[in-house]
Amino acid sequence: MAFFSPDQRDEISDFYYLRHGSTDLNEIRKGDGDNQEWFAQGARTNVGLNENGKRQALVAGSILRGFQIAKVVCSPLLRTIQTAHYAQVAGTFEIDDDLKEVDFGNYEGRMAPKEVFQPSEADLSRVSRALKKHANDPTTLFVSHGIVLKAVAKLLGVELLDEHRRNGRVLHFQRADKGWTVKAYESRVVLISGADHDIGRETAMKFISRGYRVSLGVQGISEPIDLFGVEDDFLHYAHFDARDPDSCATWIASAVAKFGRIDGLVEISNCGTDGRIEETGDDGANVDDTIADHFKATWRLASLCIPYLREAEGGRIGNIVPGAGHRFTESYNIGLSEMTRSHPLPAGVGTTAIYQGRVHSNLPTQPNDINVVLARTTAQIIYSVVEHANLAPHIVLEVTAHQACWATPPAA
Repeated sequence: MAFFSPDQRDEISDFYYLRHGSTDLNEIRKGDGDNQEWFAQGARTNVGLNENGKRQALVAGSILRGFQIAKVVCSPLLRTIQTAHYAQVAGTFEIDDDLKEVDFGNYEGRMAPKEVFQPSEADLSRVSRALKKHANDPTTLFVSHGIVLKAVAKLLGVELLDEHRRNGRVLHFQRADKGWTVKAYESRVVLISGADHDIGRETAMKFISRGYRVSLGVQGISEPIDLFGVEDDFLHYAHFDARDPDSCATWIASAVAKFGRIDGLVEISNCGTDGRIEETGDDGANVDDTIADHFKATWRLASLCIPYLREAEGGRIGNIVPGAGHRFTESYNIGLSEMTRSHPLPAGVGTTAIYQGRVHSNLPTQPNDINVVLARTTAQIIYSVVEHANLAPHIVLEVTAHQACWATPPAA
């Protein structure tokens, strides 16, 4: 049966597809090989995401926010609606019953063999109807199910691999000269230095909560493990000392070995002279330390990451220098930002240097002082710089008495 006329097939545009995150039922299986069975979680089984599924949705969101999504069309079942919610993708939101998972009949809510997990003619018909209605704009995202995905692939003549069928996987269906192709995306990877200090810690928490895979460069591993947990598929630790060139190279190499890519670098300097002239020393040793901490380490990390950031097509660098010592190296870092921005996006790398005044080193140490910035505020700015295509070469964040809103202490 032909579900599309030639004209209708030509009218279907590229689109994005997100299979819902995992539920407890998705993880039930028995047997192996040809005798393996899965739980038939269909149209009449309306369960929500488990913790793994929520994290998968966060990861999907970190990917999708890198694309222009104007419309989200979702199945009415709870697990897909929750996936769309946790992904936090901008755009209009619409529910369509034609995207509901298949009804497995007598197998619904039971273990079933693999031959049961295929779309019927009726399923192909309703899924084709959904494509005709909504796949008319390349900024459309469908949030649906595994068998609906198989129906989409069958209708468009696309072969699905295991990596395409995973829960929470972001797919991009694109029209090619000889039919359709499908591409799977993994979450972006950000390297963050200084995560064993307040601004770095808040920044790492922000990216982790938004579904990024994160590599943390820290002087000591034990404290971050207490904060963020042990390494897993989304989290990596490496020793990093701003004054040790070898630690820079070792960190980058280990992060690439684990994740296979780098999409963003956040370099946070936390040491060096505090900017008082009497602290520089008779021989200028502290001046050399300030340059090493606030410029050379940033330059070294950026140089090592640039090839991977360019390969990522849209790689981002955020260079944050807190404390009074930043004024001394401001011109260095603006120059570095311009150097790394020598090619326009997406072929090049977007780089922003962020300068700020006083920051709460512990939250909140000075609740009555409005002339300070909370570390979490700085973390939000850093996140925005990496998440969005902000092409400004530098941001100067100054806080004065009339900007008290920047320093509002957190609620008790």
